[in-house]
Formats: sequence, C-alpha cells, structure tokens
Amino acid sequence: MKFHFRISVLLTLLIFVTNTFPLTAEELLRQCTINPNGYCLGYITGLYDGWTTSNIQEILKEQNCPPSDSSGLKLAVSNVQMVWVFMKWATDHPESLYLQDWQSVSEAFAKAWPCPH
Repeated sequence: MKFHFRISVLLTLLIFVTNTFPLTAEELLRQCTINPNGYCLGYITGLYDGWTTSNIQEILKEQNCPPSDSSGLKLAVSNVQMVWVFMKWATDHPESLYLQDWQSVSEAFAKAWPCPH
C-alpha cells in the first residue's frame, strides 16, 4: 500500500513540475547558455533526428540542408555545432525569440545551411 501511495505522490508531483508548454526560442537560448551540453544539446539533436527519420524530412529538406559526408548518409556537422548554430541565430535575431523552440531551430538551420535551388 505504501508503494502505491509513493508512486501516486511522485506522479502528482511530476504533473506539476513538468513543463507541458512548448519553449520559446528565448527559453531555449537560456537553456543553451546555462548548459549547452544538457537539455539544449539533447533537444536540438533529438529534434534533428526526429526530422530526419520522419516524413517531415522531405518538407524540411527544401528549407535546410546541413552538410553531409561524401556518401550523403552521415551528417558532417557535430551535435555541438548544431547548438552553436542555434545560439548564434538566436543572438543575432532577438526579434524572433518569441518563436516556438522547434520553429527557431528550423529557422537557424535554414539560415546556416540553405538548400541550393
């Protein structure tokens, strides 16, 4: 019985502690500034991995084209470089800090790695 009570309390606390709203570019930049190898790195690389393994990849390919190796299969930029690209873009575009986190990362990548048309 104590075990179930503890689990219930833990789950209740997680509901209140977990951020259920999307971050803005400003909040993501703050996370990246505080600890670029923490949440920021995980979020940006996870977002990119999600893009490249889903159907949205075809849409985003028209917007941003990070360099890849000669085989075209492996990304030629590091995860840390992706974070730097976002941080530079966010610092250079304070007028866009209201964008949602995923939108801002997409904008940053499109600016850094535009696709040739």
